[in-house]
Amino acid sequence: MSNYEHSSLQKVSYVGDDLVQVYIYRQPNENWRLHLVNAHGSSRILDKNFERDDEALNYFDSLSETSGEELFPADPINLALEMKGVNVSLLSPQYAWYRDVKSRALFTLCKFDLVHKYAGLWPAQNLQGHKITGYLYSGDSPAWPHPPKGLPGAPENIEVEFTILPKHIDFYVETERGLRNSSYWKN
Repeated sequence: MSNYEHSSLQKVSYVGDDLVQVYIYRQPNENWRLHLVNAHGSSRILDKNFERDDEALNYFDSLSETSGEELFPADPINLALEMKGVNVSLLSPQYAWYRDVKSRALFTLCKFDLVHKYAGLWPAQNLQGHKITGYLYSGDSPAWPHPPKGLPGAPENIEVEFTILPKHIDFYVETERGLRNSSYWKN
């Protein structure tokens, strides 16, 4: 994975009623990008690139004044409030615990497939703009939401940030990593 340069112009700002963390970053010798993460964990990378980091921040400021809540058009929490009889827990990541059989080290798997199924969106994107389908953490999972890997404030115990189809995540964890589901013997 490439090293990213992060601008010092990051900020937290209200867009309508939504609290948004603004990250400005770039890969070496490339233009600046805007990555937005709201308080519910939804994240979005804007398609537009910028020559200077201050141009990116100014663009966000103008965009947030004109588009308001359209920055995150399908927030799972708001959807749940509008849908009668919906189980709100379906709009949260799903967790499972795994152990390395040899070392007995604990891992936590976090997947977003049910969030997509019931809310119609993926909640997060990585720094290349790909949909994050799940995380494998060493040890316990950090509180969600958190920034994706590579951004300041991202958890240090992210082992893998998945962008593969959710149905392949379990296969990878069990076959490639050799971990075994241990939800019933977490300690």
